[in-house]
Amino acid sequence: MWTFVQTRAPMYRDIVEEWGLAGEEKMRIDLVEHGALGRRILAGFMAGTPLADILEVERSLAAPTWRGPIEAVGFVDLKERLREEGLLEKINRPSFSPWTNRGHIFGLPADVHPVLLCYRADVFEAAGIDVSELDTWEKYFEATRGLVQDFNGDGQPDQYVLELQETTGEPITVLLLQGGGQLFNEREEAVLNMDRNIELLARMADWANGEDRVTGDLDLFSGAGHRLRGEGYVLSWMVPDWRAYHMSLYLGGLEGKLKLMPLPAWEEGGRRTSCWGGTMLGFPKEKDNFEKNWEFAKRLYLSRELAVRSWKETGVLTPVKAFWDDPVFSEPNPFYSGQPTGRLFIEQAEDVPVRSSSPYRNLAVQELANAFNSLLGEARRKGLEDPSALEAAARQVLDQAQKNILRQMERNQFIEATGTLPES
Repeated sequence: MWTFVQTRAPMYRDIVEEWGLAGEEKMRIDLVEHGALGRRILAGFMAGTPLADILEVERSLAAPTWRGPIEAVGFVDLKERLREEGLLEKINRPSFSPWTNRGHIFGLPADVHPVLLCYRADVFEAAGIDVSELDTWEKYFEATRGLVQDFNGDGQPDQYVLELQETTGEPITVLLLQGGGQLFNEREEAVLNMDRNIELLARMADWANGEDRVTGDLDLFSGAGHRLRGEGYVLSWMVPDWRAYHMSLYLGGLEGKLKLMPLPAWEEGGRRTSCWGGTMLGFPKEKDNFEKNWEFAKRLYLSRELAVRSWKETGVLTPVKAFWDDPVFSEPNPFYSGQPTGRLFIEQAEDVPVRSSSPYRNLAVQELANAFNSLLGEARRKGLEDPSALEAAARQVLDQAQKNILRQMERNQFIEATGTLPES
């Protein structure tokens, strides 16, 4: 078995050793760097170079493998087996979406990755802000706008309410999916310039622009970004389960000062979560020992033992719904002010949005980031703050993004490049 997840490889090895399979079955679990794993998989499927029996891959590595005709996809189609064994009902259904392409399911989901909002409870509570009343983004910013502060008097805020990356597509995509936007529709047609995307991108630009700006731009994973979070440059940021765990590793000085809450909805009664990331187990077609591999994979991935250890050691919530009643998910987390963080993620798990499995998804996310960055640049240069003006500019940049993605898709002779071209 090959995996790119550094924290999970030793966990898997421990479990296999405890089961007594390492010697009997000659089971070996190798850690392979993310980029190298992607190259090995494509080489194996296209040129027949050796592959492991079982492959644990992230969505950005999996999707390119089904860029060609469906019969040429190198992973085993699991759909009928999953249906016959009742696993489509046992596993959180939205978690299958990144691995479902043209009616086939090519992977066993490893996770759910619901998204919550992490906020500085010490600052909010000192300001008398009751987050239980902030169920929409409009209410959230109305209540917290006064927390944007210029402490050194240089005319530039030193503290913002929300973290929002301006050149990184994933957080923007998270918000887009939460609000009902899409990169590709259910027919895998590119829809970057759909009306809902235009509306949502314009509203995000309004957050990050003008004298009443409320968002700050920080690196997601760098030491500099973590230091600024710790110093209070931003007072809230979006966290899927895995990132909530990472915060406890990198921001130890904030223990007991943070809490989690559902994302504010875009509209009253709207979705209070989103999804960020995703990993699967897949099986190369070329292997002749699929039955043995499948039984091992089920024993590992569908075990309560792995569900508990994954939560404790990596912060990842299992997609197996039967295990969500385990006491481990109700344990108070001292880093998050004693909240039962597992229970908070589980409450949102079944409402995570369906995600596209398009092999062009990575490119679309980058195009979305480019569009948002261009929109902000235009808004700041021209002083655009009126919603209608921001939407007009958002339409323009997303029309260009749509043209760019279709241009790339049209080069593929096996997948029809469909989508709405903007009027010239």
